[in-house]
Amino acid sequence: MIAEYENVRENIKRLCKEKGMTQSELAKKSYFSQALISFIVNGKYNPTKETLEAIAKALGVSADELKQNKPPSCENLIENIKNLCYIRGMTQGNLANRSSISITTVNFILNRKHTPAGTTVKLIANALEISVEELMTSKVPSYEDAIKNIKRVCKEKGMTQSELAKKIGVSRQTVISIMNGKSKATVTTIKSIAKVLGVLSEDIFK
Repeated sequence: MIAEYENVRENIKRLCKEKGMTQSELAKKSYFSQALISFIVNGKYNPTKETLEAIAKALGVSADELKQNKPPSCENLIENIKNLCYIRGMTQGNLANRSSISITTVNFILNRKHTPAGTTVKLIANALEISVEELMTSKVPSYEDAIKNIKRVCKEKGMTQSELAKKIGVSRQTVISIMNGKSKATVTTIKSIAKVLGVLSEDIFK
């Protein structure tokens, strides 16, 4: 039980940091006093089941997750940043400029050499026009997902790779290379393919 309370304290600290949330903001969202939150985080008070559930809800997780001793991996965060940059046609330099973070820091984060602080995640989320919670927990469609959807729609519409190539104005070999993962299409090309297939680009990236 003691270890469980220690997990709760550490997870509250970690989640607040990841979400860029102060103890005061957490107190307000969970309808408790800042003093109570401070006591819990500093190990001076062990929360009741009801208190734990209210804090968990304010943090967007379950009470059980607060009790776990293993924090979630940053892998999902990094993959989401990469996928969103691709979908938005944004380079690392663009992301650095829009988030007011150095390009070195952005590079380190994306190459898993640096774990971003909550404030950094918040700046990146704002630059990518997504909430911190979505950036941390949701699964942003990847480039591979887009290719799978293109193949599916082509099959549904009975369109061959040769026909697709002709309609978007590229060689058949280029389309084959894209579909086989030997070359990576630009976002502009993906949007052109979506238009030719008569679907929204949003439907390709899902």
